[in-house]
This record gives sequence, structure tokens and C-alpha cells, in this order.
Amino acid sequence: MFALVLAVAPAADGPAAEPAATCLGVTVRADGRFAKRRVEVGSGDKAADRRALAYLGMLDLSRTVPDFEPVCHSGYIVVRQKAPNAFSLALSDRRGLHASCEAAFAASSGKD
Repeated sequence: MFALVLAVAPAADGPAAEPAATCLGVTVRADGRFAKRRVEVGSGDKAADRRALAYLGMLDLSRTVPDFEPVCHSGYIVVRQKAPNAFSLALSDRRGLHASCEAAFAASSGKD
């Protein structure tokens, strides 16, 4: 019981931390999988950036986006890490990607 209180205490002291946000430049294959992933704007936490890259490696847009357009395309997407194994992202349209990191950050702000 004492260890549980110590683990919770630092989080209760201050306001909730902002989720780590990483803008990734990506290429999506026609099958919905991410072929190329690179960090364009890091979150400041290299481990969070690596986890965002790994998360996109597991994601399949053809199963996630109901009206996914099956063509190969490139763009930008912001991945926010809310917890060690919890991520969120904002998709733009049927292709799911944005034209720039600025557009991706604008689309993802306020959706957490």
C-alpha cells in the first residue's frame, strides 16, 4: 500500500502533463500500412518519439479508417502519447495525412 501511494503522489502534486506530441513524415502503402516513418518535429523526449514510430508501424489505416482511399501517398501526422501504451492521432480525410506538420498540429490540437 505504501508503494502505491508513492507512485501516485508525484502525479497528484501538479497539473496533468501535456501528452508528448511528435510530428511524423510518413508514406502509406495502398494496403494501408506505413512503409516509411521519420520524425519531422520531435516531442523533446526521444523515447516517446521512438514509441510513436513503433505505434505507426503496428497501425493499419485500411482497418482503422472506414473510407480509406487505397492509393500510395505521403504526408504528415501527429501522434500524441497520453500514457506509456496509449496513443492518439488526428487524421485529415480519406487519405488520413496532412500536407505539413503545421496542419497536422492544428488538426490534432484540442482533440485530446
